[in-house]
Amino acid sequence: AAGRNWKLRVASGPGDPKSLPQDGDLAAKPIQSLLQRKFNVLPRSDRMAVILTLADCGEKLVGGQQMSEACVSGTIQLPPDGNPVIMLAEHQTTGGYKVAGVVIRA
Repeated sequence: AAGRNWKLRVASGPGDPKSLPQDGDLAAKPIQSLLQRKFNVLPRSDRMAVILTLADCGEKLVGGQQMSEACVSGTIQLPPDGNPVIMLAEHQTTGGYKVAGVVIRA
């Protein structure tokens, strides 16, 4: 709905820096950038996923591809265009984009 603000609770994705070797804090930046920003929902969102775009003109999020892995409802993927995609009820079973986090139920 236009003009509504939503606050989502998010858990770290599979690249959580606590589970990586000491030199690998590659995932810390995407999750922190994601949590500190405001987004708008793009009209191309549907029952499969909500697609977001940055509400401000700040630095774009860095997305990318990776080996395919299982997806669950709430998975937040970061494709190469940097627009986060939140998987919904009818999402695909696997995905090949970076996973910044997972939206959790409050």
